[in-house]
Amino acid sequence: MSITVATTAGSTVTKSLTTLTSHPAGTPSTLPPGGSREGDRQQPCTAHPDWCTEAGVHDAHLGARHVVMGNDGRELLDARLLDFPDSQPVIGLGETDTDAAEARTKAQDFRKFADDLEISRT
Repeated sequence: MSITVATTAGSTVTKSLTTLTSHPAGTPSTLPPGGSREGDRQQPCTAHPDWCTEAGVHDAHLGARHVVMGNDGRELLDARLLDFPDSQPVIGLGETDTDAAEARTKAQDFRKFADDLEISRT
């Protein structure tokens, strides 16, 4: 699977995650010069130990994926924290990168939409 995300709002620069898919879960995506993956696989992320799900030496920091499922079992929306080299951490919300304030605004929009639907049903 290949995913390309914008690393900053309004940016035309993108980072491809295709290379990450070739590594088994929990293995580092890069090696230090002369390094080895043995012994590094269990080492938690040192840059973002509180949220990064990658282990060992890696450049792309990926948070746990949170998915909202529809009643039919299909994905409606997913979100996760992302931090790529040479960029600031962002919230990947669907296929859009946002900051915390923008994500809160989107959540408010969803709440208002649900409230409006509830009012129109009565």
